[in-house]
Amino acid sequence: MAPRTSFSADAVMDAAFAVLRKEGIEKLSSRKIAGRLKSSTTPVYSGIGSMKKLEEALLARANELLFRFQTTPRTGHIFLDMGVGYALFAKEEPMLFRALFLDDSPHRALRNRLRREHFARLEAQMADEKLLEGLSAEGRHKVLERMWVFTHGLSLLASQKALDDDSIEYITEFLQITGFDIVTAEIQRERGAQ
Repeated sequence: MAPRTSFSADAVMDAAFAVLRKEGIEKLSSRKIAGRLKSSTTPVYSGIGSMKKLEEALLARANELLFRFQTTPRTGHIFLDMGVGYALFAKEEPMLFRALFLDDSPHRALRNRLRREHFARLEAQMADEKLLEGLSAEGRHKVLERMWVFTHGLSLLASQKALDDDSIEYITEFLQITGFDIVTAEIQRERGAQ
């Protein structure tokens, strides 16, 4: 009798994340994960419990990677780095981007919760952005929300290779100009309300 193979939850998670990154959430299966581990599906299930729990953990992990992309200093401006990081994530990790924002999956409620938590973390980072000085917390939230809608569209185009120029320089310039306009409009709106 062959020795029983078992894998840690981390090993299963790493294999599943590799499948998700390469093939997307719709192709994620215990059989594909087992293939990466070079095992049968039995040790996979014993390492993860259920596919639903695994998918939820994978989405949280993808969301954490997105946060790292968005908080990596690139431009010298916290807020601009968030947009550039988002677009780069979409471009470099298209399957993870799709899993977080585009796939019609049974995880809509989880994705919405992750997005709200993600926004709260970004807003905390935005408090240190010079460009946003003087804006209320509500104003920063509005700026983030409006910029996210724009950045999401640009990032979707980048993830699908639909931009004529998807270089970091082009994306940064595009986001910088639009971000400045959105921030300026919110500052004026807040000043007018006082």
